[in-house]
Amino acid sequence: MYALVDCNNFYASCERVFQPQLVGKPIVILSNNDGCIISRSDEAKALGISMGAPEFKVRQELKEKNIQVFSSNYPLYGDMSQRVMKILEGFTPHTEPYSIDEAFMNFDGMRIPDFHEYGLQMKIRIMKWLSIPVSVGFAETKALSKVANKIARKFPEKTKGVYVIDTEEKRIKALKWTKIEDVWGIGYRLTQKMKAKNILTAYDFTLSHNTAFIKKEMELNLLDKRVEGLLLNYLHFYGSYDFIGTARKWYRNEIRIIRNNKNISSFRDAQGFRIDNRKLNVKKIAAAVYHYGWVKHPEKQQAKAETFNKLWHSDQWVEKNIPKVSGFDYSNVDGLKRFTESHPAVMKNRIAAINWEFTVDPTIKKMKLKHQLAGYIENLTGWRIGEYKNYRIIK
Repeated sequence: MYALVDCNNFYASCERVFQPQLVGKPIVILSNNDGCIISRSDEAKALGISMGAPEFKVRQELKEKNIQVFSSNYPLYGDMSQRVMKILEGFTPHTEPYSIDEAFMNFDGMRIPDFHEYGLQMKIRIMKWLSIPVSVGFAETKALSKVANKIARKFPEKTKGVYVIDTEEKRIKALKWTKIEDVWGIGYRLTQKMKAKNILTAYDFTLSHNTAFIKKEMELNLLDKRVEGLLLNYLHFYGSYDFIGTARKWYRNEIRIIRNNKNISSFRDAQGFRIDNRKLNVKKIAAAVYHYGWVKHPEKQQAKAETFNKLWHSDQWVEKNIPKVSGFDYSNVDGLKRFTESHPAVMKNRIAAINWEFTVDPTIKKMKLKHQLAGYIENLTGWRIGEYKNYRIIK
């Protein structure tokens, strides 16, 4: 039997340990440099605050709803995580931390007459010793224990925060309740293919007549164990939907699909990834990311530039170095070329709604001579001199 123990709203719960007056009140935790919301108490969720929302966009809403806001305190969270794991080891030596706020536990060889009662003992001890609420799910496999944990968390009044899948009836009921997109290891792309085949729940996933299709789709990405990620090409649109950047400052390729491996983590600003402190081994695929981040009304683009700089610099630095202008100056660009292909269908309405003018002569290159020469060599050979690569391409 396995268990998955997950700390509820972990970062928010850690802050409440030392400020118990906040228990029952809405709070949120912000990411590094107070950029986005990365943890919410249940009370904040009930007030409609979204996970990942940029703080500056919901600042007024947070004030109006009297929601307490905290900067992230990772030394505190790391310390509390270690304390939780240490307590869990008192229930079984076979405890495997899965992330900072959750762990798998294995009870093979142990005589436990009542797993639900055993799970309640875990909850009570962690709450008594650390004041951290947790949910516990038991099942015969790790994947099923994650489903059990989600049920325990979703229905606390019925389950008391502990749920055990120990019968075939419970297993089938839990699998039918679990949406296919919530299955551990099923990403967005595969979810869409599953739904096209009318595979809508985890239970559908297990039916024999779906096995061949599922196996084929998963083996395409999993057969080559060397491949830890897939490399995609980037098209950076600038100023309008008709031009893409050609200068060296625009990165050409990045990893945007990774293998489901807990040892893979984001690197620095999440532009790349690492595994065991090394770059990922990847294969390049014939797919492109259409990057529209530089296509906005000049006023909105200027606001974005100011906000972005506040993520990395102090307000004083921004005040000194970022000019106060009404609109972004799109004319300050190294080099562009006209985009002559088709945009994704989902962009049709957005492109039609463009409400500003962008005029540029793409033949004019505002580059130093050495950069123009490097660009000429790149166009001729495909080789970008001195290009930094966040990956290792394998054949």
